Amino acid sequence: MFKNLISKFKNISELNWCHHVLIFGICFLFIISRRIDVVLYSQFWAEDGAVWFAQAYNLGILKSFFLPHTGYLQTFSRIIASFSQFLPLVWVPLFYNLSAIFIKILPINFLLSGRFSHVSKKYSPFVLLSFVYLMLPNTTEVFANVTNTHWYLSLLAFMVIVAKPTKTWLGKFFDIFIITLSSFSGPFVILLLPLAFIYWYKKRYKEKLVVLILLTFFSLLQGLLIFLTASGVRSSMDLGFSLGFLIKIISGQIFTASIFGFNGFANLYNLFLYKMDFLSKFVYLIIFLFGLFSLGFTLLKAKLEIKLFLVFSFLVLSASLFSPMVSVTELQWQVMSLPGAATRYWFIPMLGFVVSIFYLAFQKKYKFARFLGFSVIIIMSIGIMWDWVIPSWKNFNFSNQVEEFSHVEVGEEYSFFIQPEGWQMKLIKK
Repeated sequence: MFKNLISKFKNISELNWCHHVLIFGICFLFIISRRIDVVLYSQFWAEDGAVWFAQAYNLGILKSFFLPHTGYLQTFSRIIASFSQFLPLVWVPLFYNLSAIFIKILPINFLLSGRFSHVSKKYSPFVLLSFVYLMLPNTTEVFANVTNTHWYLSLLAFMVIVAKPTKTWLGKFFDIFIITLSSFSGPFVILLLPLAFIYWYKKRYKEKLVVLILLTFFSLLQGLLIFLTASGVRSSMDLGFSLGFLIKIISGQIFTASIFGFNGFANLYNLFLYKMDFLSKFVYLIIFLFGLFSLGFTLLKAKLEIKLFLVFSFLVLSASLFSPMVSVTELQWQVMSLPGAATRYWFIPMLGFVVSIFYLAFQKKYKFARFLGFSVIIIMSIGIMWDWVIPSWKNFNFSNQVEEFSHVEVGEEYSFFIQPEGWQMKLIKK
């Protein structure tokens, strides 16, 4: 089977559903190898329990389903919370984790579907990129939780925008479904709209016009909700804008953490980067300039699809920097520059940087760029190994809490301890 799969990779378009199931299974094993507790003793993460499940349970599915959160609709989280109402409570965190893992793996199956052969005729870049995507360091906050699946859904939506048009009804349904689900599950639709317009304008595919029309409608809807509701729920703490913090964030959280991993970045930070003396500023600047070179080279030389992904990464980074939800007590950029802080914001920009590194590595004409790309990938493999195992969460014995909840009187409130520490999920017994 594996030999057959490897031979099929020479022509990805020949992969059938059996191969994709096998690919999905391998990806699943890779993911749980990083943090086995997501299946051994599943627990709610933050809004997964405190907002999505709690509101669906306490208010009811219909009343909670269309409630915006932090200024916009987050429909996928509401869908998972709705379905989970029909499961035994003790199994709900596992259902959440498996749903999040499914969405995380889906871009890989899509990438290997044959609909991106116009980007590269070679299969090796897709396979290597898929592996790095799975093992991407500095992404603990978006690892196996429903709350942050909208980052992966936005990636899928972008992939739909630049994928080859499909002739099958199943492919067309998939495209429309992903665009709709992603648009109703986060604000990224607003960032994707201009990219969809550019791609349609350049390619003139009629199928892309349908996608453009859908994105236009959904952008207006999410934009209106953000305008009406976001001001009262977003952090009002000052950003602490400065060029120094900007370079520190981009150089550290995106470039350094992508190459050396969170642990490597944290070790370098604790060793000397925290000092912000001449040496640390020089290192930050050199890494910053290298990252800009990699991105700039790719923007100049790559195909339109890759260029648009880098633009998407830049738009996500810009939106994250100028409208973050990180701190209500300290300057937000100061907090965001620290290793491990707000890692959800760096996921898409890090992917953009990694794509540019792979583009360098697969250059034939420019040997210097190829040398740089391969050198960084080798170092990146070390960073991936350092970050491979993500520390398991403290076990709050959710099953024991469910047992206690079963003995609570109807109408009485019970508070579950959930992750991260300090969060609670409050349910009113029915």
